[in-house]
Amino acid sequence: MKNAYVPRLSADVTLAILKRWEDTVPWGMRSKIIRILVEDVLDMIEKEGEIVIAMIIARKLKGNDIIRMGDANGLNGLKEERERDV
Repeated sequence: MKNAYVPRLSADVTLAILKRWEDTVPWGMRSKIIRILVEDVLDMIEKEGEIVIAMIIARKLKGNDIIRMGDANGLNGLKEERERDV
């Protein structure tokens, strides 16, 4: 019986990021965390549009912001908050 194909993602990271990842995230949880993060980001992009991509790349939307979004006014509340900071 052949093994089923498993799609994979890859990304270039610095050695420092790789070391932090290896030191911080337990081996058995790494793939699960990446899958969840990718799915959550895709959900945000599909809901809010490409502004999410721009905000992530500009570092205007970070992980701790995403955690707070559950209690805030969604991404619109976060965008307004970031615009006030500028």
